[in-house]
Amino acid sequence: MRNAQWTAVLLLAALLPSGIGRASEGRGAHQGGDPRKPVEERTDALVEELGRALGMTPSEIEALGLSPAEMQRLLAGFTEETVVVGSRAQPRSATQSAVPVDVLSATDLVSQGAGDLKDQLRTVIPSFSTNSQPISGVSTVVRPAMLRNLAPDHTLVLVNGKRRHRSSIVDWHGGNGVAFGSQGPDISAIPPIALRQVEVLRDGAAAQYGSDAIAGVMNFQLRDARSGGSIALNPGMSRPGAG
Repeated sequence: MRNAQWTAVLLLAALLPSGIGRASEGRGAHQGGDPRKPVEERTDALVEELGRALGMTPSEIEALGLSPAEMQRLLAGFTEETVVVGSRAQPRSATQSAVPVDVLSATDLVSQGAGDLKDQLRTVIPSFSTNSQPISGVSTVVRPAMLRNLAPDHTLVLVNGKRRHRSSIVDWHGGNGVAFGSQGPDISAIPPIALRQVEVLRDGAAAQYGSDAIAGVMNFQLRDARSGGSIALNPGMSRPGAG
């Protein structure tokens, strides 16, 4: 216990002269008043108060009268490893735009592990959702996009900057849900392998795009390379009784 008390006091005593003390000393003294106390005097007073709070005797506190350089050498043995932490995450929001716009590359979508576009978007866009209906009619195969839990006809869907037409199916399943009685573009008609990037405006933009963009705007940019290509194959196996 005594060693832990000594360690705590020594750490604070060594760090304060190089941190708080120098920062306050660099600001200089108050004009028109008495100059501030020297850094060493203020540090010694703080160490004394800390020692008393930890129940140390006056002789033990007196023994702490070391210079900052000596304290640094003394504390060198307490440092086992210096770890520098950071982040390699790439910013995905366009900060220079007037509104928050997320730009998601095709790599970001494919790395989610889901094969369906709606499942990929649901993972990377928290405000995105889609209405999945059971096998109960033609609305089962239509997947309209919804942002901020508003109806699909309040989200503007663009493909290469051009408006995507709404589906001819009116969603009448689900009772009084947010998608009830609405029509929205079917994003399931867009294959994920054909996407270059997806741009999502996460705020209302009705003033710029009309009432279709009350919830936001989604712009699907397709691949436009004149050469090259890609192919994806997902093998599977069925057996009797598998359903």
